[in-house]
Amino acid sequence: MNSKEIRLINLKALITKAGSSAEFSKQSDTATSLISQIISPNPTRNVGDRLARKIEEKLGLTPGWMDTLHSLPPPVDLKEKAVNPAPSDLTDERYQTLLKIGGLIEDFTPAELSELKAQVDLIRRRKDGGF
Repeated sequence: MNSKEIRLINLKALITKAGSSAEFSKQSDTATSLISQIISPNPTRNVGDRLARKIEEKLGLTPGWMDTLHSLPPPVDLKEKAVNPAPSDLTDERYQTLLKIGGLIEDFTPAELSELKAQVDLIRRRKDGGF
C-alpha cells in the first residue's frame, strides 16, 4: 500500500468522524470541492504532502499522522449481503453505523447503491413485520 492509498483511507476516516465532507472541510479549512475531487469514485486529485500537513495541523494531529495506516475499514461484500440478508435484529441505525465504518457512500457504484437500497428496504420490511 502506497502513501497515496494510506492518506486516502485516513482522509475518509476523518470525514466519517466529522460526519460529512462539508463538516470536515470546515474543520480542516479545506475547500469542499478539493475534498470531493479526492474522494470521488474517479478522483482527479490526491492528498499531497502540503494538504496532509495542513490537515494534521488544523485538526491537531501529530505530524505524519496522515502517512500512517491507523485502521482499515472492514470489507463490505454487497453481493454476499444480497444472498444472505442481514439478521432481523439489525436496526436501521446500526446498519447505518456499519455503513460508515465500511466506507463512504460516495465510493459506491450505482449498482452497489441499488443493492444497498434493496438491503435497507429488506431490513425495514423485516423490522415492520412485512415477512
